Amino acid sequence: MKNKIKKFSKGDFRTVHPEIVLPVTNLEMTIGEGESCQGSFILKNRKEGDIRGLVYSSSFRIHLEEQGFEGNPVELRFTYDGSGLAPGHVEQGKFTIVCNGGEFEVNFTAIIEKPSVETSCGRVQNIRDFKRLAMENFIEAHRLFRSRDFYDVIKYEEPRIKALYDNIRKWSLGEQAMEEFLVGIKQKECIFLTMGRNQRTFRNLKEATREIIHFTKNTWGFMPVKVHVSGDFRLEGTTLQRTILWEICLISVISFIRKRLMREIIMDRLFLKVRMNR
Repeated sequence: MKNKIKKFSKGDFRTVHPEIVLPVTNLEMTIGEGESCQGSFILKNRKEGDIRGLVYSSSFRIHLEEQGFEGNPVELRFTYDGSGLAPGHVEQGKFTIVCNGGEFEVNFTAIIEKPSVETSCGRVQNIRDFKRLAMENFIEAHRLFRSRDFYDVIKYEEPRIKALYDNIRKWSLGEQAMEEFLVGIKQKECIFLTMGRNQRTFRNLKEATREIIHFTKNTWGFMPVKVHVSGDFRLEGTTLQRTILWEICLISVISFIRKRLMREIIMDRLFLKVRMNR
Protein backbone atom coordinates (compact mmCIF):
# COMPACT_ATOMS: atom_id res chain seq x y z
CA MET A 1 0.00 0.00 0.00
CA LYS A 2 2.87 2.42 0.80
CA ASN A 3 4.37 1.83 -2.62
CA LYS A 4 1.04 2.64 -4.26
CA ILE A 5 0.71 5.89 -2.28
CA LYS A 6 4.24 6.89 -3.30
CA LYS A 7 3.44 6.15 -6.97
CA PHE A 8 0.23 8.15 -6.84
CA SER A 9 1.97 11.07 -5.05
CA LYS A 10 4.41 11.22 -7.94
CA GLY A 11 1.56 11.33 -10.42
CA ASP A 12 2.08 7.79 -11.66
CA PHE A 13 -1.37 6.29 -11.98
CA ARG A 14 -0.39 3.44 -14.27
CA THR A 15 -1.34 -0.07 -13.20
CA VAL A 16 0.28 -3.29 -14.39
CA HIS A 17 -2.21 -6.02 -15.14
CA PRO A 18 -1.06 -9.57 -14.44
CA GLU A 19 -0.60 -11.84 -17.44
CA ILE A 20 -2.45 -14.96 -16.28
CA VAL A 21 -1.35 -18.46 -17.23
CA LEU A 22 -3.49 -21.54 -16.53
CA PRO A 23 -1.36 -24.71 -16.91
CA VAL A 24 -4.54 -26.85 -16.82
CA THR A 25 -7.92 -25.77 -18.20
CA ASN A 26 -9.76 -29.14 -18.09
CA LEU A 27 -10.00 -31.36 -15.02
CA GLU A 28 -11.28 -34.95 -14.94
CA MET A 29 -12.14 -36.64 -11.65
CA THR A 30 -12.90 -40.33 -11.16
CA ILE A 31 -14.71 -40.88 -7.87
CA GLY A 32 -15.81 -44.07 -6.14
CA GLU A 33 -19.44 -44.48 -5.18
CA GLY A 34 -20.23 -42.51 -2.02
CA GLU A 35 -16.71 -41.06 -1.85
CA SER A 36 -15.20 -37.59 -2.15
CA CYS A 37 -12.36 -36.38 -4.32
CA GLN A 38 -9.86 -33.62 -3.61
CA GLY A 39 -8.19 -31.65 -6.36
CA SER A 40 -6.60 -28.33 -7.25
CA PHE A 41 -5.48 -26.13 -10.12
CA ILE A 42 -2.92 -23.33 -10.39
CA LEU A 43 -2.88 -19.71 -11.59
CA LYS A 44 0.39 -18.03 -12.53
CA ASN A 45 1.41 -14.50 -13.45
CA ARG A 46 4.06 -14.26 -16.15
CA LYS A 47 4.91 -10.77 -14.93
CA GLU A 48 5.76 -9.52 -11.48
CA GLY A 49 3.05 -8.91 -8.94
CA ASP A 50 0.37 -10.87 -7.13
CA ILE A 51 -2.87 -12.21 -8.54
CA ARG A 52 -5.94 -11.22 -6.53
CA GLY A 53 -9.47 -12.35 -7.07
CA LEU A 54 -12.35 -14.74 -6.40
CA VAL A 55 -13.28 -18.19 -7.71
CA TYR A 56 -16.78 -19.68 -8.12
CA SER A 57 -18.04 -23.14 -9.07
CA SER A 58 -21.10 -24.09 -11.13
CA SER A 59 -21.74 -27.19 -8.95
CA PHE A 60 -23.04 -27.24 -5.40
CA ARG A 61 -21.01 -30.43 -4.90
CA ILE A 62 -17.76 -28.48 -5.20
CA HIS A 63 -16.48 -27.11 -1.89
CA LEU A 64 -13.67 -24.56 -2.28
CA GLU A 65 -11.05 -24.37 0.45
CA GLU A 66 -10.90 -20.60 -0.01
CA GLN A 67 -13.01 -18.53 -2.35
CA GLY A 68 -10.76 -15.47 -2.29
CA PHE A 69 -7.09 -15.64 -3.15
CA GLU A 70 -3.91 -13.55 -3.49
CA GLY A 71 -0.39 -14.52 -4.47
CA ASN A 72 1.80 -15.66 -7.33
CA PRO A 73 1.46 -18.48 -8.11
CA VAL A 74 -1.91 -19.37 -6.57
CA GLU A 75 -3.12 -22.92 -5.94
CA LEU A 76 -6.89 -23.24 -5.64
CA ARG A 77 -7.94 -26.39 -3.75
CA PHE A 78 -11.39 -27.96 -3.76
CA THR A 79 -13.33 -31.09 -2.78
CA TYR A 80 -16.00 -32.81 -4.87
CA ASP A 81 -18.68 -34.57 -2.78
CA GLY A 82 -19.91 -37.72 -4.56
CA SER A 83 -22.29 -38.93 -1.84
CA GLY A 84 -25.68 -40.09 -3.07
CA LEU A 85 -24.57 -40.52 -6.70
CA ALA A 86 -24.87 -43.88 -8.45
CA PRO A 87 -22.08 -45.43 -10.56
CA GLY A 88 -22.17 -44.14 -14.13
CA HIS A 89 -23.19 -40.62 -13.12
CA VAL A 90 -21.27 -37.93 -15.03
CA GLU A 91 -21.32 -34.23 -14.13
CA GLN A 92 -19.73 -31.51 -16.22
CA GLY A 93 -19.21 -28.03 -14.86
CA LYS A 94 -16.74 -25.19 -14.56
CA PHE A 95 -14.81 -22.93 -12.22
CA THR A 96 -15.07 -19.22 -12.94
CA ILE A 97 -12.11 -17.09 -11.87
CA VAL A 98 -12.46 -13.31 -11.59
CA CYS A 99 -9.19 -11.55 -10.80
CA ASN A 100 -7.13 -8.45 -11.47
CA GLY A 101 -5.84 -10.13 -14.63
CA GLY A 102 -9.27 -10.79 -16.15
CA GLU A 103 -11.92 -13.51 -16.11
CA PHE A 104 -11.11 -17.15 -16.82
CA GLU A 105 -12.76 -20.58 -16.78
CA VAL A 106 -11.55 -24.06 -15.86
CA ASN A 107 -13.82 -26.92 -16.94
CA PHE A 108 -14.26 -30.14 -14.96
CA THR A 109 -15.83 -33.55 -15.46
CA ALA A 110 -16.72 -35.80 -12.50
CA ILE A 111 -17.34 -39.52 -13.15
CA ILE A 112 -18.77 -41.83 -10.48
CA GLU A 113 -17.32 -45.37 -10.58
CA LYS A 114 -18.42 -48.66 -9.07
CA PRO A 115 -16.81 -49.63 -5.75
CA SER A 116 -13.51 -51.38 -6.28
CA VAL A 117 -10.72 -53.15 -4.42
CA GLU A 118 -7.07 -52.51 -5.28
CA THR A 119 -4.99 -55.67 -5.83
CA SER A 120 -1.63 -56.60 -7.28
CA CYS A 121 -3.41 -57.25 -10.59
CA GLY A 122 -5.19 -53.89 -10.66
CA ARG A 123 -8.69 -52.82 -9.64
CA VAL A 124 -11.31 -55.48 -8.98
CA GLN A 125 -14.79 -54.07 -9.59
CA ASN A 126 -16.81 -57.07 -10.74
CA ILE A 127 -16.82 -60.83 -11.10
CA ARG A 128 -14.85 -60.74 -14.36
CA ASP A 129 -12.06 -58.81 -12.63
CA PHE A 130 -12.16 -61.27 -9.72
CA LYS A 131 -11.83 -64.23 -12.09
CA ARG A 132 -8.77 -62.62 -13.68
CA LEU A 133 -7.23 -62.11 -10.22
CA ALA A 134 -7.95 -65.74 -9.26
CA MET A 135 -6.24 -66.99 -12.44
CA GLU A 136 -3.13 -64.85 -11.81
CA ASN A 137 -2.90 -64.96 -8.01
CA PHE A 138 -5.16 -67.51 -6.37
CA ILE A 139 -3.92 -66.80 -2.82
CA GLU A 140 -4.64 -63.05 -3.05
CA ALA A 141 -8.04 -63.76 -4.63
CA HIS A 142 -8.87 -66.07 -1.72
CA ARG A 143 -7.96 -63.35 0.81
CA LEU A 144 -10.34 -60.98 -0.97
CA PHE A 145 -13.03 -63.69 -1.11
CA ARG A 146 -12.82 -64.08 2.68
CA SER A 147 -13.00 -60.35 3.43
CA ARG A 148 -16.05 -58.11 3.66
CA ASP A 149 -14.61 -56.07 0.78
CA PHE A 150 -15.86 -58.81 -1.54
CA TYR A 151 -19.37 -57.39 -1.12
CA ASP A 152 -18.16 -54.29 -3.02
CA VAL A 153 -17.11 -56.55 -5.89
CA ILE A 154 -20.51 -58.25 -6.21
CA LYS A 155 -22.66 -55.24 -5.25
CA TYR A 156 -23.99 -54.73 -8.79
CA GLU A 157 -23.94 -58.37 -9.90
CA GLU A 158 -27.02 -60.56 -10.38
CA PRO A 159 -29.06 -61.36 -7.23
CA ARG A 160 -28.28 -65.10 -7.60
CA ILE A 161 -24.54 -64.38 -7.27
CA LYS A 162 -25.02 -62.38 -4.08
CA ALA A 163 -27.36 -65.05 -2.68
CA LEU A 164 -24.84 -67.81 -3.39
CA TYR A 165 -22.04 -65.87 -1.69
CA ASP A 166 -24.22 -65.17 1.36
CA ASN A 167 -24.96 -68.88 1.71
CA ILE A 168 -21.31 -69.88 1.27
CA ARG A 169 -20.20 -67.44 4.01
CA LYS A 170 -22.44 -69.31 6.46
CA TRP A 171 -20.55 -72.60 6.20
CA SER A 172 -17.08 -72.09 4.72
CA LEU A 173 -14.71 -69.56 3.23
CA GLY A 174 -11.88 -71.94 2.38
CA GLU A 175 -10.19 -72.44 -0.99
CA GLN A 176 -12.65 -75.20 -1.92
CA ALA A 177 -15.57 -72.86 -1.17
CA MET A 178 -14.16 -70.24 -3.53
CA GLU A 179 -13.62 -72.89 -6.20
CA GLU A 180 -17.25 -74.02 -5.91
CA PHE A 181 -18.44 -70.39 -5.97
CA LEU A 182 -16.63 -69.71 -9.26
CA VAL A 183 -17.96 -72.94 -10.76
CA GLY A 184 -21.47 -72.15 -9.48
CA ILE A 185 -21.57 -68.74 -11.18
CA LYS A 186 -20.19 -70.25 -14.41
CA GLN A 187 -16.84 -68.44 -14.35
CA LYS A 188 -14.82 -71.65 -14.69
CA GLU A 189 -15.07 -75.37 -15.34
CA CYS A 190 -15.15 -78.01 -12.65
CA ILE A 191 -11.68 -79.53 -12.17
CA PHE A 192 -10.89 -83.17 -12.81
CA LEU A 193 -7.65 -85.15 -13.05
CA THR A 194 -6.63 -87.68 -15.65
CA MET A 195 -3.82 -90.23 -15.33
CA GLY A 196 -1.91 -91.54 -18.31
CA ARG A 197 -1.10 -95.07 -17.05
CA ASN A 198 -2.77 -96.67 -14.08
CA GLN A 199 -0.58 -99.79 -13.91
CA ARG A 200 3.15 -100.42 -13.48
CA THR A 201 5.07 -103.71 -13.70
CA PHE A 202 8.44 -104.20 -12.00
CA ARG A 203 10.58 -107.28 -12.85
CA ASN A 204 13.50 -108.78 -10.91
CA LEU A 205 13.94 -105.81 -8.59
CA LYS A 206 17.30 -105.87 -6.75
CA GLU A 207 17.50 -102.27 -5.55
CA ALA A 208 15.32 -99.25 -4.79
CA THR A 209 13.36 -98.06 -7.80
CA ARG A 210 12.16 -94.54 -8.60
CA GLU A 211 8.93 -94.16 -10.56
CA ILE A 212 7.00 -91.11 -11.83
CA ILE A 213 3.26 -91.04 -12.34
CA HIS A 214 1.89 -88.23 -14.52
CA PHE A 215 -1.43 -86.51 -13.88
CA THR A 216 -3.11 -83.82 -15.95
CA LYS A 217 -5.48 -81.19 -14.58
CA ASN A 218 -8.03 -79.93 -17.10
CA THR A 219 -8.14 -76.27 -15.99
CA TRP A 220 -6.93 -73.71 -13.44
CA GLY A 221 -8.25 -73.57 -9.91
CA PHE A 222 -8.07 -75.27 -6.51
CA MET A 223 -8.46 -79.02 -5.94
CA PRO A 224 -7.54 -80.92 -2.77
CA VAL A 225 -5.85 -84.23 -3.66
CA LYS A 226 -4.73 -87.04 -1.39
CA VAL A 227 -2.45 -89.92 -2.36
CA HIS A 228 -2.40 -93.28 -0.65
CA VAL A 229 -0.31 -96.18 -1.88
CA SER A 230 -1.12 -99.81 -1.09
CA GLY A 231 1.29 -102.63 -1.91
CA ASP A 232 4.24 -104.65 -0.61
CA PHE A 233 6.63 -101.70 -0.43
CA ARG A 234 7.20 -98.60 1.65
CA LEU A 235 6.55 -95.09 0.24
CA GLU A 236 9.06 -92.64 1.73
CA GLY A 237 8.07 -89.41 0.01
CA THR A 238 5.64 -87.87 -2.45
CA THR A 239 5.60 -84.45 -4.07
CA LEU A 240 3.26 -82.77 -6.47
CA GLN A 241 4.70 -80.40 -9.04
CA ARG A 242 3.09 -78.32 -11.76
CA THR A 243 4.29 -77.38 -15.20
CA ILE A 244 3.09 -74.90 -17.80
CA LEU A 245 1.14 -77.72 -19.47
CA TRP A 246 -0.58 -78.64 -16.18
CA GLU A 247 1.29 -81.91 -16.01
CA ILE A 248 1.55 -83.04 -12.41
CA CYS A 249 4.24 -85.50 -11.36
CA LEU A 250 3.86 -87.73 -8.35
CA ILE A 251 7.33 -88.98 -7.38
CA SER A 252 7.37 -92.22 -5.39
CA VAL A 253 10.57 -93.66 -3.92
CA ILE A 254 10.38 -97.41 -3.26
CA SER A 255 12.95 -98.21 -0.59
CA PHE A 256 12.17 -101.75 0.40
CA ILE A 257 11.06 -104.75 -1.66
CA ARG A 258 10.42 -107.97 0.24
CA LYS A 259 10.54 -110.25 -2.78
CA ARG A 260 12.78 -110.10 -5.84
CA LEU A 261 10.42 -111.81 -8.20
CA MET A 262 8.15 -110.16 -10.78
CA ARG A 263 5.54 -108.05 -9.01
CA GLU A 264 2.66 -106.04 -10.41
CA ILE A 265 1.82 -102.98 -8.35
CA ILE A 266 -1.39 -101.10 -9.02
CA MET A 267 -1.89 -97.60 -7.57
CA ASP A 268 -5.60 -97.88 -6.97
CA ARG A 269 -6.33 -95.07 -4.52
CA LEU A 270 -4.94 -91.53 -4.62
CA PHE A 271 -5.29 -89.32 -1.59
CA LEU A 272 -2.22 -86.70 -0.94
CA LYS A 273 -3.54 -83.32 0.23
CA VAL A 274 -2.01 -80.49 -1.78
CA ARG A 275 -2.86 -77.06 -3.03
CA MET A 276 -2.88 -76.46 -6.77
CA ASN A 277 -3.41 -72.78 -7.44
CA ARG A 278 -3.39 -72.86 -11.21
